[in-house]
Amino acid sequence: MITRSGANLNSLSVDSFVEIEHLSASRDRLVHLKIYEKSNYNAVIHGHGVFNVVLSLKMSKIVPVDLEGKLFLGEISVISEEFGSQGYAERISEEVSKKGVAIAKAHGIYAAGKDLIEAFNRACYAEHSCEVLYYSSLLDKP
Repeated sequence: MITRSGANLNSLSVDSFVEIEHLSASRDRLVHLKIYEKSNYNAVIHGHGVFNVVLSLKMSKIVPVDLEGKLFLGEISVISEEFGSQGYAERISEEVSKKGVAIAKAHGIYAAGKDLIEAFNRACYAEHSCEVLYYSSLLDKP
């Protein structure tokens, strides 16, 4: 299952979801399919958190400074391929299949897990790590 193209992510309902092969599936369908093909994950989540998007504009990788990020994520790659391209789907799926998480430059987090809870938690850890990294960088400024 994947969200229907144009679904309002702030108010999802049963009608917001379609089979991944359906023509009205999200434009991210190819990324999701490739992650499932390359891994043993059963769930993939994609979100547009503010802090991961902001940091991805200036960084090629996110190195968490918070304990949870260090323990559960490690370094997170920022993928800068053109959205919707074959290269975009390949690079993101490659990273997510290896590490469970990747960030698309100026776009958002892709996270996967054995179920939706694990995928959601991984996405939350990544966004939290980005928020901590962002605010900690402000401490270095006069």
